[in-house]
Amino acid sequence: MTLRRYRRVSDDVRYLAPVFAVLVAACVPTLQTLPPIATDRPDVTDGATTMPVGTAQLEGGYTTSRTNDQTRDQTIGEGLLRLGVSSRAEARIAVNSYEVRRERGLTQRGFDDASLGVKLRLYDAPARGVQAVPSTSWIAATSIPTGNRAFGAGTYLPSTKLAAEWSFGERVDLGANAILAAERDETGRHTQSGASVSLGPNFTEHLGGFLEWYAFRDNVARAHAIHSLDAGLTFAVGDDFQLDVRYGGDITRGDHDRFFGVGVARRWPH
Repeated sequence: MTLRRYRRVSDDVRYLAPVFAVLVAACVPTLQTLPPIATDRPDVTDGATTMPVGTAQLEGGYTTSRTNDQTRDQTIGEGLLRLGVSSRAEARIAVNSYEVRRERGLTQRGFDDASLGVKLRLYDAPARGVQAVPSTSWIAATSIPTGNRAFGAGTYLPSTKLAAEWSFGERVDLGANAILAAERDETGRHTQSGASVSLGPNFTEHLGGFLEWYAFRDNVARAHAIHSLDAGLTFAVGDDFQLDVRYGGDITRGDHDRFFGVGVARRWPH
């Protein structure tokens, strides 16, 4: 190869190098950088975050409770599958839990109802500093009558929830929910109102906790609100796996209802 021809090839390579770089970059898969896992368990209060597009997360657990000296319940499953379907929305599928109830010497076993829902992220608060206006999301769902007669409602029961979340730096979060749901019991069909507030300190990079108050009231004559307190811990194993534990109970008029539960969550990034 002559010197002139060598220089011509070198010039061609130099001019084509940016084109090759763009083509190679376009062929390399984009790696999605995700924040650490965020769940809607173990507390009653749901967060304002939604799943990133193409990301799936499965949450589940086990709870044992004592309603009084005569009634004890166990709930196995508590499964919630969350699927990121857009930049501001997720689909929510709650699968049937298996329940065991022992009351006055009798034992009942069966599945409760499944449900389908969606969470829409309405507003994202600035990431830095203390947030005066919270991040907010709206959750709408309905139960599907797929459970046994003893534990299922036998009909569709819609519900809606407004979720707000404040961040006070990197160590403390505060969440609150306003809830309205349809219910059905031995007295018939009615609505139920609820509210919750959950304070969530982050003790370390992996260890978090929460202290929560929540209350529910049937919207019928002479009904009284039932107030409860619970607390728990969460432990993240990497960015996509979390363990949790919680304990709580009713605090209304000397009630002695108590519950204890454990759970797990796993996320599958896109």
